[in-house]
Amino acid sequence: MKKRSLKQIEIENKLSIVSQITQIKGGSMSGMTSETEIVEFEEG
Repeated sequence: MKKRSLKQIEIENKLSIVSQITQIKGGSMSGMTSETEIVEFEEG
């Protein structure tokens, strides 16, 4: 089992935070958009 890279852990932490915010907002579209933007930014 290989170790996860620090980058991967950072991405997971950000996605976790975004999902929590999305839940607080009641799963609004703005929460979904934020998650997509973070993923695209990290991968780009």
